[in-house]
Amino acid sequence: MTDLLFVYGTLMRPFRSEITSLLAKNSRFLTTGQTQGLLYDLGYYPGLVYKPEVNAWVKGEIIRLHFPERFLPILDDYEMIDPTAPEENEYTRTLIPVQTQAGTLECWTYIYQQSTATYHWISSGDYLSYFSHNPNHQEFIDKN
Repeated sequence: MTDLLFVYGTLMRPFRSEITSLLAKNSRFLTTGQTQGLLYDLGYYPGLVYKPEVNAWVKGEIIRLHFPERFLPILDDYEMIDPTAPEENEYTRTLIPVQTQAGTLECWTYIYQQSTATYHWISSGDYLSYFSHNPNHQEFIDKN
């Protein structure tokens, strides 16, 4: 099992919450990276739709989990992944290629798997620069 995780939203280091504190204690930041896909504003947090065929990129961070077999289920729970109804979940945890300055790494990430028809596309692919202009996102982070 890989111990690398690509985070692109509320799990990134600049955000302070119970889950990011827990993540920081159970991992180590490696580098920044990007993957091909589309980033959407889901109302209070972002969702990545992985699309290797598009010329759009989502920026984020790669972290190394100390004990992935123990910590990934905690993150799955945070992302409300119900293994008994995978098609109904908002997200699925998937291995995807993430480009870094040193090359490409295979990383776990949480891919949004529902319809994006009613959501705003974050064309920059950069949640860090996007969230501060959106009060709903700030409120969500403050509550978590």
